[in-house]
Amino acid sequence: MVRRDWLSLDLRALAVYRVVLGVMAILDLLSSGAEVRAFFCDSGILPRLSQTLPLASRWLAAFQGSGEAWPQLLWIGLGVVCALLVLLGKHTRLACFWLWYLLASLHLRNSLAADRGAMLLELMCFWGLWLPLEARWSLTARQFPQWKSLPDCFRSAGTVALYLQISMLYFFSAVLKNGVAWVVDCNAAQVACRSAQVSTAYSEWLAQFTLPLQWGTLVTVLGEALIPLFLLSPIAHQRLRLATVLGLLAFHLHNQMLFRLGFFPLMNAGLVLVLLPSSWWDRWSRPARGESVAVQPLPAGYQLLAVTRAWLVLCLAYCFYCNWQTFPNPRKAHLDAPMRSFGKFFRLEQYWNLFSPSPPNDLWFRLLARQSDGRQVDLLRRDRRVTLEREVSPMASVPSHRWQMVFLNSVYKEDPALSQSIVAYWERTWGPSYQDFRYEVVTRDFDPHGRPLTPQVRRLWPLEERVGRVRL
Repeated sequence: MVRRDWLSLDLRALAVYRVVLGVMAILDLLSSGAEVRAFFCDSGILPRLSQTLPLASRWLAAFQGSGEAWPQLLWIGLGVVCALLVLLGKHTRLACFWLWYLLASLHLRNSLAADRGAMLLELMCFWGLWLPLEARWSLTARQFPQWKSLPDCFRSAGTVALYLQISMLYFFSAVLKNGVAWVVDCNAAQVACRSAQVSTAYSEWLAQFTLPLQWGTLVTVLGEALIPLFLLSPIAHQRLRLATVLGLLAFHLHNQMLFRLGFFPLMNAGLVLVLLPSSWWDRWSRPARGESVAVQPLPAGYQLLAVTRAWLVLCLAYCFYCNWQTFPNPRKAHLDAPMRSFGKFFRLEQYWNLFSPSPPNDLWFRLLARQSDGRQVDLLRRDRRVTLEREVSPMASVPSHRWQMVFLNSVYKEDPALSQSIVAYWERTWGPSYQDFRYEVVTRDFDPHGRPLTPQVRRLWPLEERVGRVRL
């Protein structure tokens, strides 16, 4: 007989999930509003005329209707309202749907600036549609005090779907880490710590500790691979869940300090809180008693129709197929046209290949320009000097995480048009004070003993030579 708490979630943990979703969505939307002209207007780096949307994604066109700033800010403001409703637990399912729609439309408007945090945020909205997020600690719950008699331990097709989605995230993140640095040399953590793409001052200091980082590499791969076993095990289910949550919480909060990955580690840390078992919550509050069948009306998502459960099975099958297609080489994932269209229509495409198959290269960028007095400066460097000397954490001087993603995409996608658009935007921004702009990427390799070699410069615009691929 299946234990009652197996693959269940606590209603109080679902309330925390709702709060995390609302807060992270607000942060994403507000940061987008602060950079609306650069990334979401025709005067920015990606005008609508240069963008071709897949047919399956054209219904997500909220931000495609205008190239001006004020309509985009209006949509962003509407998204903030929806996120606040989700956060407070008022009209939660309807607000969650529109929040999902607006976030998907926003990220689709400039996918070059979106990262895996944006992908995860959309998925959190999608799976939240099928869960009773407002059953505890919400404005709606205050209107229905009888909901207090609902048992805190809750299981449905929605909770199972969320378990499997989280398990896929970590499992495929682990199996895609199949490069030499991960499985042979075991120096991937050290390489990542000194990579200019993602490094911080803290990670570059930590890179000197070779042996602990080798153990960190092994623990990362094995831990991520075993997480589905810990989460889905029917034996000692609550204890394994609690240990997994605490371990992942420490892991992601440490990564937030260690690497420049935007909100992604913080979002993962918030996501795993939904897995806190009822035994944890019962330590701090009295558990609810009663039977759900005696309570009317029920929170949205508490009872799912058979057709809804079948729909969730279909979505999970697609998610597994999409992830499976990234293995063993995440750079060569190809989906058949119908499957690709399904994923783009419902925004279920997912690729958890961060730092896979190998950790990122050590590279940084230079945006050179000449001042009116003839002196050349590097606008992306804090001291503005033109030099091949590497700063500590060079990406710290990039204006924002979105700019970091755009810069990296200009190299990874080998797109001269994007590099040209970046330079054109900065020329318009800096005005007549600077001229003769040049946009370059600097790469640095290491010898077998870990010593840095001479940096190599490649010009991205004006076009000089074909740029090789880099790993992200």
